[in-house]
Order: sequence, then structure tokens, then C-alpha cells
Amino acid sequence: MENKAHYALIGTFVLLALLAMVTFVTWLSGRQTDRELDEFTVEFSGPVRGLTRGSEVRLNGLSVGEVSNLSFDSEDPNKVLVKVQVIDGTPVFKDGFAQLEPQGLTGLNYIQINPGTTSTGRIESTTFIPGKMSQFDNFLVGGENIIEGATSAIRRINVLMSEDAINDFHGILDNLNQITSNLTDVDVDAELLEDVLKAVEQAAKDTSVAALKIETSAIDFDNMMKSEVGPLFNKANGTIGQLSTTLENYSTL
Repeated sequence: MENKAHYALIGTFVLLALLAMVTFVTWLSGRQTDRELDEFTVEFSGPVRGLTRGSEVRLNGLSVGEVSNLSFDSEDPNKVLVKVQVIDGTPVFKDGFAQLEPQGLTGLNYIQINPGTTSTGRIESTTFIPGKMSQFDNFLVGGENIIEGATSAIRRINVLMSEDAINDFHGILDNLNQITSNLTDVDVDAELLEDVLKAVEQAAKDTSVAALKIETSAIDFDNMMKSEVGPLFNKANGTIGQLSTTLENYSTL
């Protein structure tokens, strides 16, 4: 009888524990279902690598929700619309934005919401929020451009280093060698070359002397204008003044 009583007690305890566990799970799921959520749509212009349904949404590093749906914009397929559900009352203002951030080295991303400034006022639920790519994605895009540029440069180098181009270059070198060898073979008269150099030197000296004479003549002409022609003009002006006075006196008489 005592053994049967112990078994009954243990069975009752197990049933009560299972009932309590089921009740707790039901209460917890019901609480999560009844919790109010705000829903926003983040608009990204470009691919959203590593983002899936259920990806985390953070605000200033704190988890505030998750991604509920991803879709293309029907009017512009280059845009991706990401619906996020966040805790009711999450502060997101009109100048806020969302940005993709890498989640470690896993290749997955989460959405980081920058709330913006309080002076602009809060946005309502179901509002569109501008999205920005992560710095890593921007680096990948820039890396693709660099790779394309390097590939184009390699192609040009391959064209320049083609067999025909190399043959043309060798032909140019052969022509230069032939020209220099011809110049070496030409006999130059040393006396004639010396006479030419002397003539050039004498012409330079003559040009210098002529320039000096022109400068001296200009100085002499300037001095003459100042010393002789200037006083003559002054006397002429005085004579004209006297003549004008005489004519006035004659007119008055």
C-alpha cells in the first residue's frame, strides 16, 4: 500500500509540473502575440546581402524587432522594400534612417536604425524609412569598379604587347640604329665646323653691338628732346602768348 501511495504521489507531481509548464508556455505565447508592434518599411536602393526574414533590427545597439518581409518595388525593381516590426513606442523620427550592418564574420546583416533628431517629430507606423548600404557593401561596390579598371588596363597592355606591336617596336629600334650608324660614318670637316661656329659667334657679337648702339641713340635722342627741343617749345609758347596779348591790345585800340 505504501509503495502504491508513493507512485500515486509521484504521478500527481509530474502531472502538476506538466500542467504548470503548459500553462506557462501558453501564457508566454499569448503575451507575445498580444504585444503591440509598430511596422515600418525600409527602402534600399540596391542589393541587401545577408538579410533574411527574421533578421534582427536594432536601435543604438539594442534589439527592438525583426524583419518580417522582403520584396521588390513594383515600379522600380532596383529598389528593395524591407518591412520591419519593432516594439511599440520605438523612437523613430522624421529624419531617421536605417542602415545595413554586418553581423560579425558570418556574412549575415542586421538593420541598424538611426532614430534621428527629436525636433523633427516622430513618424507614424507603416511609414517609409530611407535605407543605406553598409560600409562593407560600399567597399565591395568600389572593389568591383577597381577590378573592372584593372581588367581594362590589362587588356590594353595585352594589345600593346601583342606580337605585331613588338615587331613594330623592333623595327623602330633598327631604324634608329641605322640612322646613328650613318651619322657615325659621315666625315665632318673640322675646319668647316670651326668656321661655322666662329661665324655664329661673330653674328651674335654684331647683334649685341647693334643693340647697344640703338640703346645709346635712344638715350641721346631723349636727352636732346629734354635739353634743346623742350626749351624751344617753351619759348614758342611764350611768343604765342605775347602775340595774343598784342592782338588783344590792338583790338581794344
